[in-house]
Amino acid sequence: MDLHRSGRLVTLVWTLTIGGSFSIAANEEKPMRTPDYDTTGDGSGFDGLQPLRVEGLGFVTGLEGTGSDPPNNTYRRLMVETMKKKGVENPSDVLRSTNSCLVLLRTIVPPGSRKGDVVDVEVWIPPGDDSKSLKGGFLLETELKEQVIAQGKHIQNKGALEGDAWVRIDGPVLVMADEKNEAARAASLKKGRILGRGKVLADRDFRLMLEDGKKSKTRSRLVADQINQRFKSIRSEASKQVAVPLDYQTIRLGLPPEYEHDSERFLHVVRRIPMSRSKSFQEQILGYLEADLMNPETTIEASLRLEAIGGPAISVLKEGLLVDNELVQFCSAQSLT
Repeated sequence: MDLHRSGRLVTLVWTLTIGGSFSIAANEEKPMRTPDYDTTGDGSGFDGLQPLRVEGLGFVTGLEGTGSDPPNNTYRRLMVETMKKKGVENPSDVLRSTNSCLVLLRTIVPPGSRKGDVVDVEVWIPPGDDSKSLKGGFLLETELKEQVIAQGKHIQNKGALEGDAWVRIDGPVLVMADEKNEAARAASLKKGRILGRGKVLADRDFRLMLEDGKKSKTRSRLVADQINQRFKSIRSEASKQVAVPLDYQTIRLGLPPEYEHDSERFLHVVRRIPMSRSKSFQEQILGYLEADLMNPETTIEASLRLEAIGGPAISVLKEGLLVDNELVQFCSAQSLT
């Protein structure tokens, strides 16, 4: 079996892309040999790579007379309904206080977020509201939800529809006054941030999607098995498997703790896990990858492929630490970590 194919000499400038491959700038034509074998990423792509924007409506208290009674609009009506559900008596009277105001909230839930992660949340006074400043305010607990824009003749109520709740938030509002001029200062007092208090309510998993030609229940199961074998030392309980096949084309991917601050690298590693885990195959492929690891021109790809193999590749990566080349040492150390 020929495990190599011709390639191109490349520069060491590279960028990770969401498609799971490297964008590499070629500078001259020379033959280069790289391993070629079936991996979990062959004929597949990822879903769930985009940041998720969530929004909400909140109520800030503790202001020193800089709040106002919100205008009679959709925001006010929603807040009154929310207060009634929470058992607040006479919500209209509460809203009239100048020591409080209604606010809009927004944040981003990053791809791969885990339940319990924290995010910052933007806060601002809605247009048309007479409130002057959020300085000194405290946001009462509320939830931010995914917003879906509904359109089409078959939909009776067009507009924004609320999805699932993703973030729960409360806490003091940080306001940074802009001192450039009076207009800038007035505008800056109407917006702020709540730092590190937005709690993510659910895991935001990735999905590995098999493409045409690879779609099958058997392939889906085998790919998930190989991924779980690679990460079995991280999550051993069946209910916490890293990869869960959902159907003939979709595999749900949780983010292992080791990669919680580098989800892009996790996805690159997932794509490079060999579909064969036989001892003879590993011995053969490790020999090829060791040679590529020691070569600065191929060390980036080789280190990722060795990382995807896991434990059996540790000794090879340790050899890379001894090479008199900073890039080889760095790539080897990163994969070992």
